[in-house]
Amino acid sequence: MPAARSPRIRHHRHRCALPSGIILVALASFAVSVHAATVSIPCARHNTLYQESGALSNGSGPTILAGRYLQWQTLNAYELRRALVYFPVSSAVPAGAIITGVDLQLYCSRPAAGPGTPTSLYRVGSNWGSASSDAGDPGDLGASAQTGDATWVNNFYPYSTWPGDYVLHFSTGIPATPLGPVHIGMGGMPGLMGQDVQAWLDNPAANFGWVLLGDESTMTETVNVFTAHPVLVVSYVMPTPVKASTWGRVKTHYR
Repeated sequence: MPAARSPRIRHHRHRCALPSGIILVALASFAVSVHAATVSIPCARHNTLYQESGALSNGSGPTILAGRYLQWQTLNAYELRRALVYFPVSSAVPAGAIITGVDLQLYCSRPAAGPGTPTSLYRVGSNWGSASSDAGDPGDLGASAQTGDATWVNNFYPYSTWPGDYVLHFSTGIPATPLGPVHIGMGGMPGLMGQDVQAWLDNPAANFGWVLLGDESTMTETVNVFTAHPVLVVSYVMPTPVKASTWGRVKTHYR
């Protein structure tokens, strides 16, 4: 026959502590409810800067270029191209979200000759424009800048020049740029790229996008040509506080 229940246990039941492991798991699982999601953000603005002239741009063209281009028309000079891209992060990711992954997806329609050259991503520290200039495909030579375009000299042509060094810091990059699909920063939080996106979400007024640079250290042709339709894929979690009654319901299971 079962033994009688101990009165002493009944007396202390309301003071019995939950095992520490259960408390930790419960706090982690029920203090905050986490919603995870991924969103694809199309490039809302782009341009290409042409080193040889402050009057060239490509704000509406089908390509963006990054690297050093062999300019046959100018005494065989190797001139730089830099590509600006902007993504409206705060319009696609809810305020308060925590960025967990970033992936810039491009398509390289003409890589540099040879084994492939690097493409690096730098955060831009000043606003810039993109107007109706169109250099065509591949866009090597640029087109006449239109009012409001970004150029090598101007962030808004012709009335506003770049305020000093518009490049803030290196964000991430790839060592070789292949023909076809290109992923920069795929998965995880490489370099400062994830921090850039988090900062743009928390402070949209500081979002001026990135500039893509090719290999600028050598006097050979290193320019990569990309289609002007990059996409930024952002993964994030959205912490949501749980109602206070939830913890009470958890405790009832252990009384």
